[in-house]
Amino acid sequence: MGAAKVSRMLAHFNTHPEDKVLFSNAKLINDAGEELKGCLWTVNRFTAESRSFAGCREDLFRYLLRHERMVTGATLAISKDFVAQLLPFRMMNRMWHDAWIAFAAASHGALNYVDEQLICYRIHASQQVGCNGAKLERMQSGEDMISPVMRRELRSALTHDDLVALVHTRRKRVKQCRRLGRFLPINPSITAELRTEQYHAETAFAHQFSFWRRWKETPEVKMFNKWPQAAKAL
Repeated sequence: MGAAKVSRMLAHFNTHPEDKVLFSNAKLINDAGEELKGCLWTVNRFTAESRSFAGCREDLFRYLLRHERMVTGATLAISKDFVAQLLPFRMMNRMWHDAWIAFAAASHGALNYVDEQLICYRIHASQQVGCNGAKLERMQSGEDMISPVMRRELRSALTHDDLVALVHTRRKRVKQCRRLGRFLPINPSITAELRTEQYHAETAFAHQFSFWRRWKETPEVKMFNKWPQAAKAL
């Protein structure tokens, strides 16, 4: 399987020199090497449906900023002449190495994917991150990994209640974009899009709840409320 991956990735690099970082799909296997139902991209919500909205190579950065989670390090292949663009790694809060590579490559328009299952991704009992037991159980039970809200967002068909539910997510997206912008080139139009989306969610949230409810929901206040009482008294 490893040789097949190398051969397929090299063939893509040779025919598409503009692509510098590639990721692929993967088969899922258990500890015994038995193939499991589904595939890695299904667990990561990068299905044929979502890929149709991810668009071309130039649009992958937009998709990553909104939904991310579809690039797995084990499936990555990186062109040697692009390594310098990925360094140094910025290990931000809750961002693993593969996420950084994906964001860095996509911001330069150099990320693409091969729609093939080129490796076997092993799911083991002590899995801590990635395709863990909870996600696998949901998929094996037949649950749709793309939520109704995500599907409506992909299709630009959000309801008022959807916008209210997305307010915290859209705040995080803008915050992450701002953090990444310290290190990566980001098209101002993308930043503007994310801020506009946050504005629509904030407007819906403001219409739905009182000022005090909205104040309590701000990240700073929520963090403060998690502190021990002794710390609050200081």
